[in-house]
Amino acid sequence: MAKNYADQPKLNFSIFENRFANSPKHPTMTGAIEFTRPFLKAMVEEAKSGTMPTVKVAMWQRTGRDSGKPYQYMRLELDQRGGEADEKEEEDDGLPF
Repeated sequence: MAKNYADQPKLNFSIFENRFANSPKHPTMTGAIEFTRPFLKAMVEEAKSGTMPTVKVAMWQRTGRDSGKPYQYMRLELDQRGGEADEKEEEDDGLPF
């Protein structure tokens, strides 16, 4: 039975221009991710089932409403394919995942 996508744990976060960067060695963008209990629990359950959890990431370019500054909005979600993907799934179908 297929799992409902809307019920799967997801993490949304943003990264912004690093205002404190003063050297080419400093990162140009920074942010933080708060891992929720449901997300961590889903990762642990997958690991206990014998499958190494894989996390997918998606990114959108956005502009701050108040600041007008660009930032990246990102989403992490567990890859729900259930184990090793077959070769057909690995083909480039134009989708971001």
